[in-house]
Amino acid sequence: MSELRQIERHGVLVIAAEGRIDAAISPRLEELLRQALAGGQTRLVVDLAAVTYVSSSCLRALLVGARQAREQKGDLKLCALAPRVRQIFALAGFDQVFELWDSCQQAVSSFAAPPGGSAHTWASD
Repeated sequence: MSELRQIERHGVLVIAAEGRIDAAISPRLEELLRQALAGGQTRLVVDLAAVTYVSSSCLRALLVGARQAREQKGDLKLCALAPRVRQIFALAGFDQVFELWDSCQQAVSSFAAPPGGSAHTWASD
């Protein structure tokens, strides 16, 4: 069963996903991101720790959300990708599009870095 939960941490909206994020659940993810951005929340993290599979519709939803966040001077970062999910991102080239963090805490903390500071990808190869 797939699930999406929202949690606010230090002014960052974290969307925790669980299960398979495919064509059945991706529209809900896209809608959550759209609503957050429409409400002025531009610092977003999607926690994929409990995700077992992502489809192309999930990749599209994340890409649209990231583009919209960046247009509003924010960002969408991803964290805790399982090796199988990380491989899907790498094959699609999305590991070059998103900041991928090992933990949710690191992703949330990265928003506190001073503007113009360097971005780090805390991904273990």
